[in-house]
Amino acid sequence: MSALVSHSDFHLGRVLSKSRNGEPLTKGEMRFLLDLKDEGDLDRLFRTAREMRYRYFGEAIFLYGFVYFST
Repeated sequence: MSALVSHSDFHLGRVLSKSRNGEPLTKGEMRFLLDLKDEGDLDRLFRTAREMRYRYFGEAIFLYGFVYFST
């Protein structure tokens, strides 16, 4: 696949379905998702992300932070 990827090379439903099925996304597919601008497409992406987060983590809340030590 070329470095420049056209949005016409991907179909949002297919990419989101791959994600739901646990299939790894290609770099081009990830770039495609990051380049989405349409509000409807972004809503579908965020809905899928929430679905996946709930599937793997449920209602759990995770807190994390960094601890820095100086020398």
